[in-house]
Parts: sequence; C-alpha cells; structure tokens
Amino acid sequence: MIRFGRLGSRSLDTSTRARFDALADAFRAWSNRVATADGIEASVIRRWAHQQRMDYLGAGSSRAVFGVPEGALKLEWEGGESSNLTEARVWTQTPEALRPHLVPVLAHDPGGAWLLMPKVSVTGRGVDHFPPEMRARLERCGLADIYSRANLSDDGRVVDYGWLHDPKAWATCAQPGGEQKAVNFARWFGKSQVTRSHAASGKPKVVYHGSSQGF
Repeated sequence: MIRFGRLGSRSLDTSTRARFDALADAFRAWSNRVATADGIEASVIRRWAHQQRMDYLGAGSSRAVFGVPEGALKLEWEGGESSNLTEARVWTQTPEALRPHLVPVLAHDPGGAWLLMPKVSVTGRGVDHFPPEMRARLERCGLADIYSRANLSDDGRVVDYGWLHDPKAWATCAQPGGEQKAVNFARWFGKSQVTRSHAASGKPKVVYHGSSQGF
C-alpha cells in the first residue's frame, strides 16, 4: 500500500522535498565533474557530504548513501535512476511475509533521483541474524547481491535491494500457499505506482510508502 502525506510520524514537507531535490541535482553535477575512470574515492565523497551537512554512509556502483535528519538518503549517480526505482517498486510490491526482512522505503522521488530509508546500523553482524532459508527464498524471488555484510543491517534486514537479477521471478514470488497472491502480484508487477502532480512546477509528487510495521 502507498500512503500519501506522512513520513513515519512526521510530514515530508515541501521544503524537505525541495532540499532532497536540490541535493540530488548537486550530487549529480558534482560527481560528473570530479569522477575519474576509477570512480570517486570515498574520502572525496565524504568531504562533499560534509560541505552539504550530511554524513557519508557508503556508495555502490549506481548510488551513494548519506545520513540526513530524516534517515538514510540514497542519491543516484547520473544515469543510475533504475536502482532507486527498482528498490521502491520491490518494497511496494513485496508480499507481507517478506517485508520484515527488508529495511522499508519511506519515500522516493518518482524520477529516481533520491530515495529515503530509515537509518540503520550496518557493521557486518547482520549475516548472523539473517535466516538461511530467507536468503534462499529472496534469491529465488530474484533479488541479487543481498547476502553481503554491507547489504545487511545488524538486525538482519536487507538494506540494498535495488537490483533484480530476475524480475520475472520476483513478479511471481509469493508466500507458501499463496497461489492467488502470486497471480495478482505477477499481474500488477511493473505497473506504475507513481502519482504525478499537476502543479505549476510540473514536478511529480513524492511517493510515500506504508507497511504493516507502520513506517
């Protein structure tokens, strides 16, 4: 389900959304300017984050993650929007039985420039709390690169699920005995969950995500 207008117990107001948009634009422009063939050193990203009054939490091939007061903000490199959009789509379409094993998406820009999650601790201990059967199930469902110390929170939830190695498998994944849910899931997979605003700015609305845990 998608819930509009609330972020946890607080609203994501216009100024916050505008700040995230500006940070995403600034990050793309900056990274394009300083990137080399070998990428960007973590220390360089950390200095940029400090200048923007953010904490640098980590980076991957398509995006970097920063700590902000609202949570963990994932900003895409130029052309990397698919990771944020995939992650948002996976969260909104995840069967209820699997949701407790994913760190939730709180909100995302429909264009994919940014995505917001709760800030969680990732120190490498998550592999000790991640049930082997759940790893096998998520991988069968099409999620790639989930069993990594950098991709699991300390309480054993997946923090990075922006890459589907098998979208068809994910589309048909469902709880044991939930054949009808699998059919419905496959039917709706890939359909847009984005609501666009017709405001004068022409920018799409932020999409908010609810869950059974109340995020």
